[in-house]
Amino acid sequence: MTIVAVAVVIAAVTASATRTLWPSPPLAAPPTTSMAVSPAVTQAAATPTTVAARLLTEADLRAISPDDATRAVAAHAQWFVTEWLTIDGEMSSAARAMVPEGTSVTSLDESARSFVESAIVTSVSEVGEAVWEASVLVRSLSAFGEGGYMRVPARVFLVTVAIGEDGPFVLDVPTPGPLPVATSAPLDLVDEQAPAGVIAAAIDVMGEGGLVDEASVRSQRSAALWRVSGVVRDDAGVPVMVAVWTDHEGGRVPAPRVP
Repeated sequence: MTIVAVAVVIAAVTASATRTLWPSPPLAAPPTTSMAVSPAVTQAAATPTTVAARLLTEADLRAISPDDATRAVAAHAQWFVTEWLTIDGEMSSAARAMVPEGTSVTSLDESARSFVESAIVTSVSEVGEAVWEASVLVRSLSAFGEGGYMRVPARVFLVTVAIGEDGPFVLDVPTPGPLPVATSAPLDLVDEQAPAGVIAAAIDVMGEGGLVDEASVRSQRSAALWRVSGVVRDDAGVPVMVAVWTDHEGGRVPAPRVP
């Protein structure tokens, strides 16, 4: 799975898969920790169960398809990282309840705030019997004290998840991981003015993303395709560079991969 493919924000689909694979266990109070909890902060989400996980037998594991297990693990890891990095002077009660009892959890500064913009699973690898490691790419906003929120550069957190009779559960707090960044080989392109019909067709496609700055439009040619790039602006006027690949008749095609 690549970062591009993860536009699959596994949240709705995979959470549904998890619910159908395992029944919901009864709710239980979260474990007590040494962390100070401010009574002024309330949690909108329900606190998850903290009942002891019952491991699956070998027969149970064979009954779960690899795809179902991967989806369930991905959804659970995504949920856990979102809760873990959602901070409003303290960690969320949901995040604390998901960590195994006996694990040391550091108290947070009461003026710390963190908001998760997105958490996307980029890969899931089986690392043991009924144990997986999920890589979660996170974008977040953070603030401290009276300061305003600032956008934090993208980060990756690795989450180890096991599956028991009641469903997936985390084995520890997240571990920082490397960003999975890869680049294409250089494209063989020549700067050349595309035919008017190709430019017009590309601008029509760009217009789906906002107001096209036609003065910014440029074209390049490969052996059989045209690449037309330019800037589009959203309703607030923020510019974003985009590119459209077309054939020689102006029909849109995917960007080619260099062999």
